[in-house]
Amino acid sequence: MLNVVVFTGGRGSEVLSKRLLARKDVSLTLIVNGYDDGASTGAVRRFLGDSLGPSDFRKNASRVASATSTATPALVDLLDRRLPVEPAAARAAFDAIVADGGASAGLNPADAAGVRQRLEAFLAVPGAHDFPFTDCAVGNLVFAGSYLLRGRRFNAAVDDYCGLLGLPPGVIDNVTNGENAHLVAIDRQGIVLSTEETIVDARRQNSIDEIFLIDRPLPGGAWTAERARDFFHEHAAHITLNERAAARVDAADLIVYAPGT
Repeated sequence: MLNVVVFTGGRGSEVLSKRLLARKDVSLTLIVNGYDDGASTGAVRRFLGDSLGPSDFRKNASRVASATSTATPALVDLLDRRLPVEPAAARAAFDAIVADGGASAGLNPADAAGVRQRLEAFLAVPGAHDFPFTDCAVGNLVFAGSYLLRGRRFNAAVDDYCGLLGLPPGVIDNVTNGENAHLVAIDRQGIVLSTEETIVDARRQNSIDEIFLIDRPLPGGAWTAERARDFFHEHAAHITLNERAAARVDAADLIVYAPGT
């Protein structure tokens, strides 16, 4: 058995061919960080208040499940579907999925029940009905339900979400024990980059001078590099290594550092 570990962002599994993913003599682990805070994953993070971002885990789970046929195409398609951009249409589409768990989209009864259970857990949180559903990936909301059903334990939510897609625990794993943290940076011109989304924005062609993980989002307002650096040190995130992921690295025959955005 060849043990392969891939450190990846949301696109990392694209470097692996379907032939490799489906091989029975390969034990694959995709190790992801959850610091993404853009688009709908950012909306989910802000709503939950204490969660890492689900999108990169969702994307890799979909690709691996599709390549290994552990989930039906209908389930993968539903989880990767983005709700409409227009607010009323987005809410109507979401409500329709909650009503039947996606059965009308071709899901079998077991999958539909699993989707519905997780979406109802999401809706049970106060304020959920006011969530900005526009252009949100359905799977991110299902993941939020997993997070809530698993007692706000992020790594348990990863396993729960992957289980919905028929993937065993540990195939997709978080690099840490799930402590909430936010990626920020200062570029070489002294400009403060206050989100992961800004840091990885290819249009900016950022040159990073310093990078930090902090335990809360950077408050709005004007930040000089000096003031921001003091805030970053004061609110440095305390994170711990996921020992299950570390054990997979120790046992690896091949380690791949895959491209991200």
